[in-house]
Amino acid sequence: MGTYASLYPPPLDLPPDELAELYYLEGTRHKLNRLKSRSICQCACCSNQENDMIYIEIHDEWYCVECHDNDRIWYPAHGSAENKYQHDYINMYYEMKEKFEKKYLDG
Repeated sequence: MGTYASLYPPPLDLPPDELAELYYLEGTRHKLNRLKSRSICQCACCSNQENDMIYIEIHDEWYCVECHDNDRIWYPAHGSAENKYQHDYINMYYEMKEKFEKKYLDG
């Protein structure tokens, strides 16, 4: 048996100039994917590309109508006034419970 290095050669056994080009292309691909995810072409929440989109200025992103209608998008109003960085889960639970009751039980 050989050494570990001989059994498992490095996956990127490329010359330095090709390796630099690979890193450049990977960086470009990452930037383009990020731009696509923030554009109107794709929902920022579910990555859906088929539904109509809604722009939410607070987030500076586009969301599909389905995510918006199903309350999958967080708004600052959902959080507490004391701590803007933490959700106020109890009040949010009661609000969601009221919405559910109005939607399904009073209908």
